[in-house]
Amino acid sequence: MTSKFEYIELSSLISEKPRNGLYKKKEFQGKGHRWIKMGEVYGNDFLLAQQTELLDVTASEISRFNCQAGDLLFGRTSLTLDGIGDCLLVGDVDDVPIFESNLFRVRFDASKAYPLFYFYFFKSAIGKRLIQTIAKQTAATSITSTDFVSLSVPYAPLDRQKEIGDFLFLFDKKCEFNTQTTQTLEEMAQAIFKSWFVDFDPVKAKMNGKQPEGMDAATASLFPEKLIESELGLIPEGWDISPLSKYINIKHGFAFKGAYFSDQETDDICVTPGNFHIGGGIKLNKLKYYDGPIPEDYIFSKGDLMVTMTDLSKKADTLGYPAFVPESEGKTYLHNQRIGKVELKVEQDIKNYLYSFFCSSGYRNEVLSGVTGSTVKHTAPKKIMAIELAIDLRIAEKFSLLVSPLFEKQAQNMIENSQLEKLRDTLLPKLLSGEIELEGAGVVEENDVVNRLLKQMDFGVKFRPRQESIPEGSFGYIRLSGTFGSDGGTFVSIPKAVQALTKITSADGIYGEIAGNAMTENVLSGTVEIVTNNIIPLGVLNKICTAVFGKKTPIKSRNAVLLTSIHQAKNKTLDGIMNEQAKRFAFLEQSTMDEQEFGESLRYLESIGVVKCEGQHIALLDTIVQH
Repeated sequence: MTSKFEYIELSSLISEKPRNGLYKKKEFQGKGHRWIKMGEVYGNDFLLAQQTELLDVTASEISRFNCQAGDLLFGRTSLTLDGIGDCLLVGDVDDVPIFESNLFRVRFDASKAYPLFYFYFFKSAIGKRLIQTIAKQTAATSITSTDFVSLSVPYAPLDRQKEIGDFLFLFDKKCEFNTQTTQTLEEMAQAIFKSWFVDFDPVKAKMNGKQPEGMDAATASLFPEKLIESELGLIPEGWDISPLSKYINIKHGFAFKGAYFSDQETDDICVTPGNFHIGGGIKLNKLKYYDGPIPEDYIFSKGDLMVTMTDLSKKADTLGYPAFVPESEGKTYLHNQRIGKVELKVEQDIKNYLYSFFCSSGYRNEVLSGVTGSTVKHTAPKKIMAIELAIDLRIAEKFSLLVSPLFEKQAQNMIENSQLEKLRDTLLPKLLSGEIELEGAGVVEENDVVNRLLKQMDFGVKFRPRQESIPEGSFGYIRLSGTFGSDGGTFVSIPKAVQALTKITSADGIYGEIAGNAMTENVLSGTVEIVTNNIIPLGVLNKICTAVFGKKTPIKSRNAVLLTSIHQAKNKTLDGIMNEQAKRFAFLEQSTMDEQEFGESLRYLESIGVVKCEGQHIALLDTIVQH
């Protein structure tokens, strides 16, 4: 099989000429047939069964402007060069939709092209850059279908296209599962919020002489046994009615200058309303990068609660909705003027309660009733802070604590999705160039995705043995020079305990290092195996152990050397390990551990479950490192 793709004109891979969509006046809109508009393309990757708008059309129009599974729909216009040519893949749908005039349809010849592969190509940075070469920039950026099919695109036999397309789709399947899990967790938190703070189910249960369901006695005791009339309707007796301003302040953001916004990725991300999900929560795509001066007072921290102040859509879809600032992953999130930062005025930690309140229908109605602006919809901090609510701070804090694991898992899923998407996008150019090859054809098991990747990557190592000589499940032969690697090299394996490993980097120097995904559930289980036939490279061991045990219990470099000493020592007694570590530190030209440091290190490693000390004998736990 040829490792590299050749490039041919796209027109030779399609079954018919591309077609621009249908234009209909407003009086035909709102009834009849499913109609895909540009919003579905820019908001989704796949069209399956999501709701679309309706249009009154004839049978002839349906015949000419229909979509079928495997069609790619491309946006013809965009306000920015970066947005031009975004595409959507149509999946299997029960009722065949048609598409609007701002889109054009590409239908592939099934005997030559696999639509899923070309979908990923055009969504990739390579494909986007290629589309931008035919873009015309006037009042808006636009492309034509005629220019589009003249582009040269990668081509390989159909089975290889299918293999790569299906392989990349596995990442999206995992992301979809994470997203569904996140939605379920959101629904659970909102259900509890509604029960406690809208329907007052615990109070009603106590009024009927029953114990509130799903809570311990201490929590139940916080709820009163009576509802009373108030200006907000029936509320629990003793609850305080006050405006939000009593509990929080909402701080306006900074007007970051547009001249410093960049399409190129930087370490600084300016959070915009476009980064908020409808219904609440943040999304880490279509980010705005910033490359200018940053006032210190307008930098978000992880866990900060935000609400949107502005929305460009006609329906103010995200206006007033909340989100938490995610894990930075080396990035800085900037607080711009369209976002409000929620600051607590009370001692109780009620952020999770406030998030859920900002997602509630009652709050939403209040926000929309005070919207200003025609084209751009606005609200203001003082408007939100004027909203009144009934609350007991003790119960709000108890709720926040109860749902905290749900929100933490949501954050983990979001970060994992972001990492999976980056890894997926990094893979495509390597697959096109032949730098990475997949073994076998057809859909692979999800558990094998990362192992396949690891086995193929060489991390820039100059020497690499034949693939068949690499042990099953290992990712390659790392050759080390100098005394520390004088015995040759090592095979390193990351088996199923860390199969969700998502970030792989080439280290400066002569050997590769692995950075683990500490948010992965399997990693958090506290087990990892490292299989070697020689010395475990210090950097590899240190990185993996840090990922497994978290930042609070890192394996320092000297302790990592001690672990390799225990691993290699023929006699696992204290004296034998002391001798072994002395040789290894000599290799590294570092001072040997004295008895005091040696004892302290062993006690530390035992405290985090890496080793077990029994008198003069040291056991290296097989669940952590095994030969």
